[in-house]
Amino acid sequence: MNVELQSEYLELPAGKIHYKSAGNPSNDTIIFLHGFPEFWYSWRKQLDYFSNQFHVVAPDLRGYNKSFKPSQVKDYKIGNIAKDVIELINHLGKEKVIVIGHDWGAAIAWHLMLMNENRFSKGVILNVPHPLVFKKKLQGNFKQLFRSWYIFFFQIPFLPVWILSLDNYKRAGKMLEDSSLKNSFTTDDLEKYKLAWSNENAMKHMIMWYKAAFRNPSQANIYQNKKVNIPLKIIWGKNDLALVPEMAKESLAYCGQGELTYIEEATHWVQQDCPKEVNDLIERFIFK
Repeated sequence: MNVELQSEYLELPAGKIHYKSAGNPSNDTIIFLHGFPEFWYSWRKQLDYFSNQFHVVAPDLRGYNKSFKPSQVKDYKIGNIAKDVIELINHLGKEKVIVIGHDWGAAIAWHLMLMNENRFSKGVILNVPHPLVFKKKLQGNFKQLFRSWYIFFFQIPFLPVWILSLDNYKRAGKMLEDSSLKNSFTTDDLEKYKLAWSNENAMKHMIMWYKAAFRNPSQANIYQNKKVNIPLKIIWGKNDLALVPEMAKESLAYCGQGELTYIEEATHWVQQDCPKEVNDLIERFIFK
């Protein structure tokens, strides 16, 4: 990484949000939202690339790495996490930003663009469908239900955290290696992930996101009759082991100005598998 990233904190009533930033704050801001089981580091190759032209910001979302970790499952409802992002945008003094999300971060980005459209100029979604598309597929598509086994596994008390934490998070690291392209996660990368997972028992709190979603199955209903009306780009690694690729195309029906690009060889970890291609796609979309 060539750019020097600044570590900063936003003090909220409930606790601190840690975030990394780079670039000129007077430039347009891009906020990058990571997913499970990652942290701001998920976006290292994008932060480096876009910091010359933009003010780039990547938070550790609540429960992760150096950000605050509420103890109650209800604190991890998607609306609460989305409010953290809005508070961060306010803290940065920005009326509108570009939002880019992957995995759970993409779910938060969908929510924000559907419920707080006026705060975003453009959005980019990586490998997560519109929430109504996911709900429909989970209920009516056996292939997607089978691929979503981990959601049900994470509902078991204590066991998932214990298994993933064994032998210095060896299984969690192997999960990333086995589901990505070769060398997408280096040994050094995985050491940084293991440190983040062990920070204040973060893995326990990260899994609470899944518990909160499972206990609130009607959450997606708030998006009925809503569309994302700002320009939106969906980038999808087609070799995703967790999500069937047709959900990306079906999500376009919920976008007023949506476009989709599949990356054939990429996995769920698309921005780390193919950083140059992803960065080029994002750049062309932003300057369109």
